[in-house]
Amino acid sequence: IVSRGTILIPAQGTLGEKEIFAKAKFVWGYLENKLVAGHVMRFQPNEERIAAGYLYAILSSPLWFRLLRASVFGTNLLGFITDLLLDYPIPRFSKEREATIDALVKGAYDLFTEANKFEELAISMIEKEIDSWQK
Repeated sequence: IVSRGTILIPAQGTLGEKEIFAKAKFVWGYLENKLVAGHVMRFQPNEERIAAGYLYAILSSPLWFRLLRASVFGTNLLGFITDLLLDYPIPRFSKEREATIDALVKGAYDLFTEANKFEELAISMIEKEIDSWQK
């Protein structure tokens, strides 16, 4: 079960560009309190040291995607050499700039969660209408 602010990165997979392997996901709203497979790296930021939304922006960047992909082992089902990840840089800016990025990311995920709820409602309404035709 994952909690708000966690950053998830699928930790096993293949190198296809359309795969989810090494692509960060942010637990904010729609993924909160969901069960997630064990083959996922979990980053739980200490918000006093680095804001979760800001760290997600870094870990989901194209640069970090390539850094993560450069840190794998295996021949078909790949995994990360986690010791290599510890040496990769996390760029830091002023607290104000990082707070702005954090707020933008969290706000976007709030809107994404709201959009998902409206989509689920719309699908439910359409399915209910179609069911009424079947009677």
